[in-house]
Amino acid sequence: MTGRPLEEVLRELGEVQDLLIATPSDDFAARAELSNLQDALRSEAREARQDVPVDDLGVEQLAKEVEHLEAELTRYLDARPSASAGGPSGGFGGGGIDPDKLHEMHRKMDSSFGFEEKRERLRALKVRLAEVTGE
Repeated sequence: MTGRPLEEVLRELGEVQDLLIATPSDDFAARAELSNLQDALRSEAREARQDVPVDDLGVEQLAKEVEHLEAELTRYLDARPSASAGGPSGGFGGGGIDPDKLHEMHRKMDSSFGFEEKRERLRALKVRLAEVTGE
């Protein structure tokens, strides 16, 4: 939980983006500092968005968050190692990752990514969007 309202974080993010645009391209130190601050504010905004109750979001906000979460989950799942990761090892069994180790790896990755929480949030957003749009 960020502790700051989303509107405040977004306002500050906009200010940082304006400063970044206005900073000369050859001022590498200032641009790097602003870019790091921009990344931190984007992360804080994502966290703040997750704290907003689904019932408090409008149709446009619901649709945007559904689209964002679906894309985020798809990218995550596409990046997760598969059973064939690592390719053939030349030994018996054709290589790849041991299924037990792969399962353990997926559980740890899912936990650190917050996969189940994001999937549940997506489900709740879709239910609410269907309620408010009548679909």
